[in-house]
Amino acid sequence: MRETAYVVQFPHPGGEHRPKGTAMPWNVDAHQRKFMVAKGQYDDKTGLRETGELVFWGEWEGPSRVVKKWPPDWPLPTYLHEPHMGEPPVAGFRQNTDPWVFGDRFHYSNCKQLTNKGRSSTSMQRLDEGSLILFGSSQKDRFVLDTTLVVGKRQGAYTARDYDHLDVSDAFRVATIESMSSADDAITDLELTLYDGATPDNRFEGMFSFVPCVPFNVDGPRFARPTIELPGVINPRSRQSTRGAHHPGSIAEVRECWETVIQQVFEQDLLLATRIELSEA
Repeated sequence: MRETAYVVQFPHPGGEHRPKGTAMPWNVDAHQRKFMVAKGQYDDKTGLRETGELVFWGEWEGPSRVVKKWPPDWPLPTYLHEPHMGEPPVAGFRQNTDPWVFGDRFHYSNCKQLTNKGRSSTSMQRLDEGSLILFGSSQKDRFVLDTTLVVGKRQGAYTARDYDHLDVSDAFRVATIESMSSADDAITDLELTLYDGATPDNRFEGMFSFVPCVPFNVDGPRFARPTIELPGVINPRSRQSTRGAHHPGSIAEVRECWETVIQQVFEQDLLLATRIELSEA
């Protein structure tokens, strides 16, 4: 087992999707976040695991039903989406979903893995197992978290044209890999790296992937994404470039950061979603 890994701050767009009606089709515009409700499993601070409906922030560029709308009250969400699979557009561009938080394990697959125009790979293709990726956004000089992925396994290289060897769900193939090809035919032959997230049942040195969440109830609770502070590791003003992928640390140091993130999530009255189901229709 490797003795080093990375802690990576991964900034991505933090705006909220604003659908025009009660249903949102496949996204053909810029990446944004959704506040969503789905069935899943979540852990509390005692380690007790519960199963039920939960609400969470994340990326889902496939279709969704808008099940609730609140008066605007930033940084709280305005819309509650129920994500589901559906037939993608027959032709034309559609956004891909990355990171992927649905099903039996999370995935990180493509975003920021290539330089502009795909001329070469970035350090994001060379992360060790055990690395910690913190996906979030900069909001008024704060880093707010939506997804924590601990690399449990590197499935390795693939392209959007050659991916049959990957151990992934059909939903992931459609919503992520095949959606990449819709952007530009040139990307279909560019090599990428697929990472699987560690899970509570298959941890890496005790660590697992999670999404901050709360249980869903009839009031439809909403929450702001939790602020995470890791001085020297996270730059709260960073909006584009990843940080940390060039600086390996010990597994013990990575685990300490992971534990600190969990502590801060719990301190903001949130729980840890470790499995999220995606409805078929």
